[in-house]
Amino acid sequence: MDAQEGTSHLFIFTKVMKLHKIALSICAMLAAVTSFSQEARTRIRIAAANSAAADKESADVVCEGHHDEIAIQKALESLGGCGRIELACGDYIVDGFSIAEDGSGYAIRTGYDSNIWIEGDMPNWNGSGVRIMVSSECYESLSDEVIYSVIGATSGDYFQTMSQNLELRNLAVYLPGNQKRIICLDGYNTGRMSAVRCNCRGPKNNRDTDITLGVMDCVGIRGLKGSNNGTATEFSHCTVIGLGVGFALSGEHLVLVSSTSIGCTYGFTFNQYPNNFQGTAQVHPITLIGCHDEVSANYPKFFDNPLGQSIRFINYAVEHYPANLALGGDYATETTPGQWHGIIDYAIQNFNHGDEWIQNSPSLPFWAPGSGISVQSHNNTHKSVVSSAERKAYAPNLGQTVSDTDLGKTLTCIDPANKLWVDARGKKVK
Repeated sequence: MDAQEGTSHLFIFTKVMKLHKIALSICAMLAAVTSFSQEARTRIRIAAANSAAADKESADVVCEGHHDEIAIQKALESLGGCGRIELACGDYIVDGFSIAEDGSGYAIRTGYDSNIWIEGDMPNWNGSGVRIMVSSECYESLSDEVIYSVIGATSGDYFQTMSQNLELRNLAVYLPGNQKRIICLDGYNTGRMSAVRCNCRGPKNNRDTDITLGVMDCVGIRGLKGSNNGTATEFSHCTVIGLGVGFALSGEHLVLVSSTSIGCTYGFTFNQYPNNFQGTAQVHPITLIGCHDEVSANYPKFFDNPLGQSIRFINYAVEHYPANLALGGDYATETTPGQWHGIIDYAIQNFNHGDEWIQNSPSLPFWAPGSGISVQSHNNTHKSVVSSAERKAYAPNLGQTVSDTDLGKTLTCIDPANKLWVDARGKKVK
């Protein structure tokens, strides 16, 4: 045997051993859940390969650090449709996605007629909580034609979708990039999904000037596609960093509380994905309370809304980076201007790279020209009684009314793009 042939044999032997090791790890994970898979459980505790020794000792399942999604999915299925998965602090590695009946991909999903709670021991604010991490090898192997869900539900008809309820707590999903079509926490096929203290992130926070724009189907948290029978779906204290879309919001009775998108292509979109249950969704309102859109390349995007669903933003904050918006982004836009209505109050913090202070800006607009014409919008830094100089410095909203003390008149804005106002008699004022 010459040296080259010996090297080739060694390479083949190494690859075979690696595959053998992976196969053994999968077998170990399947064996770990066999002990309780014969009967339904209401609570299963899982530890990661790098969890603390005490957590491993008390766990029903200990993951191996390879294909941990298999162990978690098997444990979920053993709940018999109703129960709780508890994850100890540590890193859970996703090495593969399965292909569902509808052609989408998933790592972990609920089934029909289910009420599932998945909770980590601690939120991942400082890197010490529960992290579900898609491996680089898995990420690179994914098709660009498929949308994948890290945690989601099973696609079905109206009744099958409505039968799936999913509660998520204290979970973090890490992606090695933002160019693949991956939904981190996906409520699209559920009848109800709530997420509390969860975060999703790409490889960088995108606060630098070299922001990497993620693809639109790389999403942190996706809402429902239909009705949820009047039960509010809530996403609370969640953060998404450096993906294509932070929050793709849809469905009805949705409330988003104190949640933040940082450095995404779009921080927030509305009705980005099709509504498959016509007449049952896009009717009752979507409400955002104290939410933040930081350093995105675009302000929110409002897609088609044929049934006239309303929105309400309360104390919405935009951290405006001109360098990011200059990459081809835009202010808030509607696909079909005038379809969305409701009330938005906001503040915009203007921040240039290198600035010492961030200041609220009265002169930056929220809407792109032509959009938002049926929404009552208000910049919270604007006063209702102003001098002419103050009024002229404002980026006004359509229908905004002020009392101009210099003119002694009450004025209403009729053309925000050109800062055109009229008095009570319809006389135009600039």
